[in-house]
Amino acid sequence: MQKDDRPHLTRRAFVQRAAIVLGSLITVACGAGNTGTKTPTAGVSPTRIANTPSPKPPLVPTPTPAVRPSEQVVYVDNLHANADDANVGTQDRPLKTIGKAAAIAADNTQQSIGTRVLIAPGIYRESVSLQPKGGRTNAPISFRATTNGATIIAGSDVWGGWRKQGATQVYTHAWPYTWGLAPYPPGWQGNVDLKPIVRRREMIFVNGAALTQVLSSDTLKEGTFVVSEQSSMVSLVPPAGVQIENATVEVAVRAGIFAVEGIQNLTVSGLVFMHDNTPVGGTAVTFTNCTNGVVEDCQFLWNNWAGMTFQSSVPRISQGMIARRTIANHNGGIGLAAARIKDVLYEDNETSYNSWRAAQGKMAMWSNGGMKHLFVHGGIYRRHRAVGNDAPGCWFDTDCTDIEIEQAFFCENDGPGLFIEASQGPTSVTDCTICHNRRDAGLFSHGGSDVTLHGNILYGNGDAQIGVVKGARPIQNWETNAALKINPERWTMQKNIIVGTDTAPRLADIADGTRFFSTFDSDENTWYSPKKSGVFVIDEKGLDFATWRSVSGRDANSQFVDPRFVDSAHNDFHLRDDSPLRNG
Repeated sequence: MQKDDRPHLTRRAFVQRAAIVLGSLITVACGAGNTGTKTPTAGVSPTRIANTPSPKPPLVPTPTPAVRPSEQVVYVDNLHANADDANVGTQDRPLKTIGKAAAIAADNTQQSIGTRVLIAPGIYRESVSLQPKGGRTNAPISFRATTNGATIIAGSDVWGGWRKQGATQVYTHAWPYTWGLAPYPPGWQGNVDLKPIVRRREMIFVNGAALTQVLSSDTLKEGTFVVSEQSSMVSLVPPAGVQIENATVEVAVRAGIFAVEGIQNLTVSGLVFMHDNTPVGGTAVTFTNCTNGVVEDCQFLWNNWAGMTFQSSVPRISQGMIARRTIANHNGGIGLAAARIKDVLYEDNETSYNSWRAAQGKMAMWSNGGMKHLFVHGGIYRRHRAVGNDAPGCWFDTDCTDIEIEQAFFCENDGPGLFIEASQGPTSVTDCTICHNRRDAGLFSHGGSDVTLHGNILYGNGDAQIGVVKGARPIQNWETNAALKINPERWTMQKNIIVGTDTAPRLADIADGTRFFSTFDSDENTWYSPKKSGVFVIDEKGLDFATWRSVSGRDANSQFVDPRFVDSAHNDFHLRDDSPLRNG
């Protein structure tokens, strides 16, 4: 048998190649313009050749079957004078709703016709669902804002008719909903205590600013509201200086504002998704069992729980999905979520200031965070930013393998900047900055193996810069069903700068040191803490740098020296001119 010397395609190469191919396909599809494929001209009878002995009867042209257009362009503009869902969606007679355009796209894909939906600026107060009506086809579908950031799909409606209560600043309105407390999501009962405020789903915005929900009228104050389902009434006190009579009051009334299932070759671009009131554990925008899709230049803002999710319902799988240049900020639980996905690319995204709903119920470290991903098999995360979340900045939880994190910035989160849990790896963290995170460690691991840290800066994190917890974590590979037991093993650290401060002096906190150091490799790092002694903790014993070297048997070419950053208090980690690392 002939030997195959061709290089094997790595998962990273596969993801990158898929992204390039998918981008090319989208470019071709989008470049088709507004005109479908032209129907060929019917055949013309050949000219009779002179001196033909016996003329033949003239040929009768055979009618050419009509050729379906390769793409239909559909316009949506709810502010257009002629907008109507009874239209076919031309530019001068556009559709009124995005939901109608989704229905047209679902019909087209069954006929292998692509659909490009162009959506004009405006607020579209609706829920959109896109599902194939038969087997999946390769016909591309795109939903594109004609102006990025100006097309909004909102789960809220504008409410007028608020009544002022006497001389107070309290305003009331009839409340028709009886949502009550949301049930615990599957598997949560007994594992986490969900306070009543976490199980609520009501949201109100005044002139775009979110009011804070309280649970009793006694606690009403400026910028808050309370719902009484018993009396079918909602009461609010506007922020200081706001007159409700002249304000825009938006009340979140819809859940699941954009749901896609089983679609291939889908692009969603330039849209804003906000005010979805899906309760705890749910998501405003979901892509389920989708393949080769792109979500780009979108925003997911002020939704009650998660902003956007890629997910699979096994045995179906979401694979080859891309999220780029998205902003998922100010969501109640999670910015970007993911579960059971393969070969994905996330680049240039931001998930900041999330988990406010969970924080109101003092819910920490349970299915919340700037980004919370689990069961990910093959993922590249490039230039991600997570700042100011009331939870971990970025959390890889359970059965995550072949993960590459590059040039990320995880800072000022109320939890670890990066949390690696119950994941077999390999996980590589390269050229990232993890700083000023307030809970646990900057990089925290409970059951993470095969982790490589290269060229990172870890600075001023609350408990320690790097924390590794003792104990095996049993997991099951969701693709193979293989049972695994994950221990903190096979860690590699090279060329990192790891610095503590007066208020956060500890550099590393390693439990189960014997097991950890038996497979540990570390060198050419810069370590520093102003405290110097006791800043390396192994099995709860504080050590200095020399003893760390002796116990670990590593870091022979590393140094313990202040790197002298320009302004580390304000996250400027450039080296000063007098830094000892400039010539190091």
